[in-house]
Amino acid sequence: MNNRDYILQAIQYIENHLEDDISVLSVSKEIGYSLFHFSRLFQAVSGHSPKDYILKRRLSEAAKTITKTNHRLTDIAFMYHFNDYETFSRAFKRVFGLNPTDLRKSEQPIMLPYLSELTHEDVYHIEKIKDIEPSIVELDKMYLVGLSTLVRGSTQIITELWSKFDEEISDIKNKKTPDKFCELHYWPEKYELDGFFVMCGVETNNLSHIPTLLNGKIIPKARYLKFVHKGLSRNVGLTYRYIFQTWLPKYNYKLSIPFEFEYYGKNYLGPNHEQSESEIYIPIKQL
Repeated sequence: MNNRDYILQAIQYIENHLEDDISVLSVSKEIGYSLFHFSRLFQAVSGHSPKDYILKRRLSEAAKTITKTNHRLTDIAFMYHFNDYETFSRAFKRVFGLNPTDLRKSEQPIMLPYLSELTHEDVYHIEKIKDIEPSIVELDKMYLVGLSTLVRGSTQIITELWSKFDEEISDIKNKKTPDKFCELHYWPEKYELDGFFVMCGVETNNLSHIPTLLNGKIIPKARYLKFVHKGLSRNVGLTYRYIFQTWLPKYNYKLSIPFEFEYYGKNYLGPNHEQSESEIYIPIKQL
């Protein structure tokens, strides 16, 4: 096995024992590595220290348990091996920005920066992109004209949306030159939907002419983190997972506006090209 396979073995062991009394040392022993070597390797492969991964996975599962069950908060804290409720609550607020009681009392769904289980696909994708550092850019206001839909569950509908949009592009008369295609993801300020909106569009000079079957959207002037997705378009979700679950939590940034968009520029070679590159823009503010 290579190093990634050993770390995937460790991840599987952690996932199987989130409700058990495990430590970084016990995980390192399970895969036959010294604590020092295991910790360095886990960080290099996954982007997380093993301690951080165990903590955030436990907190993520605890948060889901809070929203889906009526278990007492103290019982949930002990379920995920926190010594007492106060320790659990402090860790919860540090990671999610609110305490467990606030989450339990909320009448509307709250978007939290969960850490999902890292999969084989995640780990091998991280290897491709972890050394590509984002840049900070300022973008002026942009106008998009395109087609929108609500995405719940499967993202296959996005591929279908692009196909439908391709049939309507010729009716857009005020496009920027050359064509600048974008995929915009957005959601309401008060997140009440099981899903998010997607718009497949092209940048225009203004919104003075919007064909009947299309709609317009203004992307406000903002400060962005610009990331690069390299590889197949169907794997872009892995890059978004890395950004929001691994990269952003390490730095002092917060999403400033509830949207993000992907731009297909000169390095975009098509959805099925391994060397294709697209640009991902995340609007941010300093905490």
